[in-house]
Amino acid sequence: MIQYADAAAKKMGVKPIDATKNITGYCTWYYYYADVSEKNLLDNLAALKSNRDPYAAQVVQIDDGYQTHQGDWLDQRDAWPTPLKTIAEEITSAGMEAGIWTMPMLASTASRVFKEHPDWFVTDENGETAVSEGWSPEPDHLWACLDATVPAVRGHLATIFRTFRAQGFTYFKMDGLGFALKNGRRRDPAATAVSAFRLGLKTIREAVPDAFLLGCCSPYLPCAGLVDMCRVGPDTQPEWGTMIPRAIHCSLERWWMFDRWFRADPDVMFTRTDRIRLTLEECRLTVLVGILTGVTLTSDNLGTLPPDRLALLRRAAQLRMRNVRPAKWQLNCYLNTFSGTVDGKAALAVLNETEQEMTVNFSDFDLPEEMEEILQPAGMQKSQITVARHDAVLLVANRREAK
Repeated sequence: MIQYADAAAKKMGVKPIDATKNITGYCTWYYYYADVSEKNLLDNLAALKSNRDPYAAQVVQIDDGYQTHQGDWLDQRDAWPTPLKTIAEEITSAGMEAGIWTMPMLASTASRVFKEHPDWFVTDENGETAVSEGWSPEPDHLWACLDATVPAVRGHLATIFRTFRAQGFTYFKMDGLGFALKNGRRRDPAATAVSAFRLGLKTIREAVPDAFLLGCCSPYLPCAGLVDMCRVGPDTQPEWGTMIPRAIHCSLERWWMFDRWFRADPDVMFTRTDRIRLTLEECRLTVLVGILTGVTLTSDNLGTLPPDRLALLRRAAQLRMRNVRPAKWQLNCYLNTFSGTVDGKAALAVLNETEQEMTVNFSDFDLPEEMEEILQPAGMQKSQITVARHDAVLLVANRREAK
């Protein structure tokens, strides 16, 4: 799998990826969702600015909620009265990069761009606009796919991203990319859904060559060489249900992609105690996934985090497991043990998303008799460790955590 990933990266022109440090950042979505206001963002910006010691966020990203309709990315709704350029300046003046969310390859049928340019979209065999039902509430629920083979559409995409870049945004979360592969008729009859998708991404990449691009809900290989980071699992959510286990499984099953085609985004970690139905142990699971991928983003409000949760967030930002490999393969079981290194020392990550506790014997993984657990942290362990249900541990050989 690694050989395939490396060969594909070479074929797709992926540049060497610098993954020496974790990516840290804040996005508004998983606390406020689409109801986020300008004040919500600025309050969190103040908390991020004053809490740089436990969690030095690199990026502060507006995640939905600022636009009037899906597709009208340069039109602000009333809850965002201040020009986005001013918001970006406030973020950068606080020492962080400004990020923003779009779904660039689509527009809802309620949007201004759809009404003004009905000929920009993929059509069905009858010549009618091909629409998909998206996750937005009415009237934004019907999404049309922009046809990137139309020159004016490529100009439209370039204008949006160049405008945001001129306003000071350098980090772009591009969501809903899977909807860009809509089957149907395009202006160029020789184009396929994938070739048109690549053409649209290439247009964006060339419009903002110095920006950081995150692709979400997208096919992976067609993104290679055109994005800096790609979501490798579904959305997480602040309760256990089915989504957190699924997000963990999907992200870790793609371990062979990590830092080969792009930085691998498992979605946000959770460490907070409000607006959440996760235990501390379940939060640790989300944090360890971030440590394994090196992408440790959060939507938590740092201004409300108690000291023990701030400490967990600090470990998420500072710890990185490299050379991640499955440590044990079991038939009909999800991967839940991974070997690698932390600070150049042998390490083992154990993620117990099951309903039973797990006992891990160090000898089964050819580990030293003594290992230090540094995620909880539980300190030095001898011969074995028991991992509670819905909990995680990170074991490192011959390492003492810095004071």
